Amino acid sequence: MRAICFLIVLITTSSSHAQSPTLSGKRFVMTETIPGETILIFDSNGNATYVMKGNGYEDKCPCSCYVKGKETVIKCICQDKDIYPDPIEDSFVFNDAKNVLTSTRYKTSSSGSFIVWVSR
Repeated sequence: MRAICFLIVLITTSSSHAQSPTLSGKRFVMTETIPGETILIFDSNGNATYVMKGNGYEDKCPCSCYVKGKETVIKCICQDKDIYPDPIEDSFVFNDAKNVLTSTRYKTSSSGSFIVWVSR
């Protein structure tokens, strides 16, 4: 009986680990054509930084992140409350073969496809 319980725990742990992308230490840049640059840096699997730069402006938004199924979900609180009073929330699917993140919430203004973030 103990062996069966151990086997169930081992299989459950292995399958949930297989779905969790390891993004720690990775840096992605948004491909959407907007003035400036938007960067997402995964400091660890639980923390990230969302950085927006442009025309002398820069805001760094600390984020918490977690994995939900095949998606990585972020929630970021920006320092500049005048421009971003509400948290920035998004979720992504990571394509390991292409090394890109694809938003599951936001689409480009030009083509209407989901925004892609490329690794840099």
